[in-house]
Amino acid sequence: SPLDQVHLGNMTLGDLSDGVGTRSSLRCLVVDCGGVTNEDANLKGTIAERVPAELKESAGKIAKDQWNIFRDDPNASKASFWSAVCKGLDISEDLASEMDSQICATLRTTFPETLAVLRRAKA
Repeated sequence: SPLDQVHLGNMTLGDLSDGVGTRSSLRCLVVDCGGVTNEDANLKGTIAERVPAELKESAGKIAKDQWNIFRDDPNASKASFWSAVCKGLDISEDLASEMDSQICATLRTTFPETLAVLRRAKA
């Protein structure tokens, strides 16, 4: 289970969800979104579907580089992120809303096991 891959000292998140750990033994719980709380957003794959074959391999790196800039800049906007991705890949900016919608659709779900762990930790 993905929960067994996340460690809290000598425990895993799976241990906490199984009742081994207790709230009193937990001080802080930090969870990653992609693959832990929900499916990975598949930024690279979403973009690779829309670029010419010769760009498929570099598309992921270009998108990730832009994501890192976006993530670290408090003044960055979603529009500026997608504009930079499209320019970096030399694709139409008309594709930005389509790609954004596909990625955002993955962000509104939560793995039931992870949600149970988070509810238990909150209790």
